[in-house]
Amino acid sequence: MSGHSKWSTIKRQKGATDAKRGAVFTKLANAITIAIKNNHNPSTLIEKAKAANMSKDNIQRAIDRASSRAEGQLSEAVYEGFGPMGVAIIVETVSDNTTRTANELRNVFTKHGGKLATPGAASYLFQRVREMDRLIFRPNPEMMIKLADPSKLHELLEAIDELDDVQEVYTNVNYD
Repeated sequence: MSGHSKWSTIKRQKGATDAKRGAVFTKLANAITIAIKNNHNPSTLIEKAKAANMSKDNIQRAIDRASSRAEGQLSEAVYEGFGPMGVAIIVETVSDNTTRTANELRNVFTKHGGKLATPGAASYLFQRVREMDRLIFRPNPEMMIKLADPSKLHELLEAIDELDDVQEVYTNVNYD
C-alpha cells in the first residue's frame, strides 16, 4: 500500500469539508453584520446560519461586530462582468478590502474566459427588485440567454462562488 493510510485520507477529507464550512460561515457572518449595519432585519440570515449549523457564539459575534468600531471596516460592493459566450454576471460582495476582492474577481474572470467590466456595463440587463427583506438583481425576461453548453460558465460561477467575499452571483442565463 505504498505509504497511504486511512487516517491521512480521512484527515484530508475532513480538512476540505471544514474549509468549505468555514467559507459558508464567513459569508453568513459578513451578511449578518452588513444587514445590521444597514438597519435591515437579519432574521432570515440568522435562520440560514442556524440551518447551516453555525454556532450561536459565531452568530452572536457577527451581531456584535456590527456595533463594534474596530470591526466596522466591512463594506458592500457590486461588480459586473461578462462570462463565456457573453453571459452577463453581477457579483455582490462584502469585504474588508475591496481592492483585494476586485483583484481576485478579475483573476477568476480572466482565468475562466470572462472579463470584469466597468459599473453599468451589465447591470442594465437586470432590474433591482425587493424579495422578502432584501434587494436582489433579476434578469430582464427579453435579455435572457440560452446556452447550448453551459459547462464553461459553471466552472466560472463555481470559482467566483468559492471566493470568501462573494455573497451572491446573478446571471442572465435561462436554465429552462
